[in-house]
Amino acid sequence: RGGRARLFHALISDNFGSELELQKQALALNMPIAPTGYVAAVCKLVVGSRDGEQGGEGLAEVAASLPLPRGAIHHATDPTTLVILWPAESAADVEGARQLVMSLEKEAVKRSGAARARVRAGIGGYHAGLRGIAGSYLEAQQAIEVGRKLRPDAVAHRHDELIPQLVLAQNPR
Repeated sequence: RGGRARLFHALISDNFGSELELQKQALALNMPIAPTGYVAAVCKLVVGSRDGEQGGEGLAEVAASLPLPRGAIHHATDPTTLVILWPAESAADVEGARQLVMSLEKEAVKRSGAARARVRAGIGGYHAGLRGIAGSYLEAQQAIEVGRKLRPDAVAHRHDELIPQLVLAQNPR
């Protein structure tokens, strides 16, 4: 488990030597990784108007129960946050990550029952190769923050759809 977490953090922070070295580590951990790249999704469980305290682990359990493509990786990076890396070959694959988030939401709502929890997620863009993961992760973090303010009731916030609002927010007149 420690090896998987270390590998995951190396991917999202672009903190690794060579892609080959990373592929070897992943192989040793029986964790196939897609060399073409990934789209990152940062997911939080929202209970009422607040992030669920153990939402990251809860969402990790839900994600583990869903059919994921080969090479998909997920990890609770902190108690409230689940990060999913969706294998991708192009920008068109961002939609696959969005659909996974919607499945996660549906299942989380069903499992939470009376607690009425829901999912909020930010989805980054596609950047080729394993080096692109950190950029997608950063975009996903931006998207969940901006999306929370602009459309608090929405489930999935795609970075590419929020760019115009991000630009406006950073350059107020």
